[in-house]
Amino acid sequence: MSLRFLVDGRIGGMMYSTTNQKMWWGGTHPGTLNQYRVDANAGLSTFIGDGVVITGGQLTYDADGNIASDTRTFEKNGQAVNYIDYMTNTSNAAYNNYNYFSQTFLKLREVALTYRVPGKWLGKSFIKSLDVSAVGRNLLLFSDMPNVDPDPGRDDLQTPSSRSIGFNLNLRF
Repeated sequence: MSLRFLVDGRIGGMMYSTTNQKMWWGGTHPGTLNQYRVDANAGLSTFIGDGVVITGGQLTYDADGNIASDTRTFEKNGQAVNYIDYMTNTSNAAYNNYNYFSQTFLKLREVALTYRVPGKWLGKSFIKSLDVSAVGRNLLLFSDMPNVDPDPGRDDLQTPSSRSIGFNLNLRF
């Protein structure tokens, strides 16, 4: 009997996730299921996003486009908006690093468990040896990127990697 497995991965790098951006935009991301969305569906504007608003002062630039003076004053944002409109316009960019995620991952790409049938079981048949294997591919993925397999290195709404489990027979005559 033998056990074989293949593990690989990547360390570092950042990747823009179109999948996550579209999920926030379209309201299909699990994070969009909240009271603000219920309120928005009822026509209410109850979501107050992080940030500040300008309360006074002014910003002036020199001839080269550099800031010459800034006397603006700010206060915490208190303007309630419709949650669905907010997500449609921002895709939650302010709260999730503009949909950029680490490409670091570890994947259990393949596991194979093989059993060699004893020769005495085969008798004097024309089969010299017989191996029976159970094989699984793409069984585990460890990644901080939600909803996407970072393995391809880009996310253009691709389909996820397929997990498969099967059997192999290896006959030698």
